[in-house]
Parts: sequence; C-alpha cells; structure tokens
Amino acid sequence: MKIYGVDTIEFGIEVENYDECFGNFLVELDNMKKEAQEHYQETTIKLENITFIVKPKGQGFYSYKLECEDFHICFMSKKIEKSAPIYVRFISRFIWQYNYKIAYQLFKEWFSNTFQMEIVSTKISRLDLCCDIDEISFKAEDSKKIITRARKKEIMNVDSENYEGKIFSGFTIAKGSPLMCRIYNKTLEIKKSNKIWFEDIWKQFNWNGNNVWRIEFQARRKILKEFKIDSIQDIDEKIEPLWAYYTENWCTIRQPDKDINMSRWKISKKWTKIQKINNVYNVEPLSREKIKRGDEETLLNFCLGTMTSLSAIKGYDNLQDTYFYLKDKIEKRNKKRNTSYQKEVEKKMNRYIKG
Repeated sequence: MKIYGVDTIEFGIEVENYDECFGNFLVELDNMKKEAQEHYQETTIKLENITFIVKPKGQGFYSYKLECEDFHICFMSKKIEKSAPIYVRFISRFIWQYNYKIAYQLFKEWFSNTFQMEIVSTKISRLDLCCDIDEISFKAEDSKKIITRARKKEIMNVDSENYEGKIFSGFTIAKGSPLMCRIYNKTLEIKKSNKIWFEDIWKQFNWNGNNVWRIEFQARRKILKEFKIDSIQDIDEKIEPLWAYYTENWCTIRQPDKDINMSRWKISKKWTKIQKINNVYNVEPLSREKIKRGDEETLLNFCLGTMTSLSAIKGYDNLQDTYFYLKDKIEKRNKKRNTSYQKEVEKKMNRYIKG
C-alpha cells in the first residue's frame, strides 16, 4: 500500500472592497470577541449551515479567528496593503475526507453563499504533501543515512500506555524551517489521536495491516514561491515536480559503503519507493460517520481520563458520586453565566460542512 496526498493547506483570500463589504460583519465579530474576552468563554456564530467558535484572540495580523470542525478562517480588522485580508486553514481530516480539490470547492461554495461574493484569488502560505506506505519501515539508525540540505535532524519517540518504555517513532528534519520533513510511524500516531478513519483510506489501497509510515514535507510560502505555487489551482500541476525535489534533491536516505563522500552512496531501496509518486489520493469520499466515530472515541477516552482524575481528587470510588458532583458544578456554572446545558450543546451542533 502506498498513497500520496495533500495533508494540510493554509491560504489567503483576496476579495473586492474588503473593508466596505465586510464592515458590518467585522463589527459583529469585534463585539463577539470582546464578549468572549470579558466572560472568559468562547462565543459562537452561525454562518450559512455551519456554527463557528469565535476565539477570544486572533492570529498574527488577523484580529478575528473563527473555528469549525473542517477549517479555521481569520479576518483582518482592516485590510493591510499587499496582504490577504482573509486567511484559511483546512483541517487534515477535511482534506482526506474529500481530497483537497473537492474540499476547496465545498469551501468556495460556502464562502460565496455566506458572504454573497466571489473569491478573487488565493495565495497558499503552507502546503503539506505526504506519502503513507506499509511496504517499508524505518529505524533509529536510519538517521545516520539521511543526506539532506537541512542542518537540523532529530529523532522522535512516543510514549504510549499500550507499549512499554519509549518506542522509536520517526525523524524530524529541519524543524521550524520554511521546508521541513517528518518521517514517522502513522499507525502509532492514529492510536494516540484516535484518527481511526485513516484505516478506511488505507484499506482502499489494499492495506495489509502492517505499520504504516508517513513521509511528510511541510513547505511555507518562501519555498512555494520558488516553485511558483500561488493558488489552489497550481497544486495539481506542481505536485509531482515538488515531490521530486523533496525526495531527490533536498532529502535522501542512502546505503552506506566505503566511500567517505556520503553524497555518492547509492539511494536505499526503500527511499526509491518514496521517490516514485503514484496513486495520488483521489478516491470516493469517506462518509462523515466514519470520521465522527473517530471523534467519539477521542472524546470517550478524554472523558474517562477526566472523570477518573476528578474521582481521585475528590476521593470518590464510584462513577455515580462523581457524576452528581460534576452535574451540580456544571449547573451552578451555567446559571452564573446565564446559559444552560441545552444551549451549550446547540452551540456545538452543525459545525461540519455537510457531506
């Protein structure tokens, strides 16, 4: 099994007459942001068919940040020259559910319907390309065989309650740089994050149940500009040459021999599998139910950890006592904040793009 795909996209949006067209909306966001800061509680806003959390803090030049389960979107309080006034980050699972082209089309339709205007242009500021493969594996000693133009390399380890001690999980190359690479055990990662819907993707490509390793390259604007990747539409025609540069010029894993010049070592057989790009992820979209199932598992694990910790702190040895204590605290908290459990649940509903 070997598939390639886009894992993360961040991009700016240009629209006509931003300050004029978004003026009233920005005033509303400013009031909601102040309310969130004053009451130390996130507020929500429903735009078209999606409910967003309005964050009490913005991001960088962007004063207002909204989050839903599929993407984050940020707005400037006033347009700055030569900077996109709107910034968007697609969540990984949104891209993998549909593939990045369909995900962008869904977002574009939502944006147009919500704000009654068209996107003039997009400018990508971050693009992550990755390969998932179960035909090979990596070891800690492979770090000595990595030839890269980057200076920084580090070995990652993972602690897991399902394993004893520390288990090698991969490499990070050039962390914090405009171009960085992560090579890690994706099977271990989804056990920790409960992204079990990845298994449904792998099965479509005849996954054999072995450990899946991910090779992931994260490029920022400086690198993308060199490859003339500006818009979402540029990705399709540039994905292959970009991957070739990453895996043939910027980073390779080689087979050591007697030659003291490491750059003359032969490319290892497992890395040649990585260099050959094919099977770009383009299959039937995953059902939202499979993704929700992974989210539910994550929340159950979180609740279990929280409830048992609370029981230990309060000295309770059973779930019932802990539940009634928590129920009482939540009701008092909601009364103080002039809300209810039902209202808080309603805020969380409809936070997905429907698919």
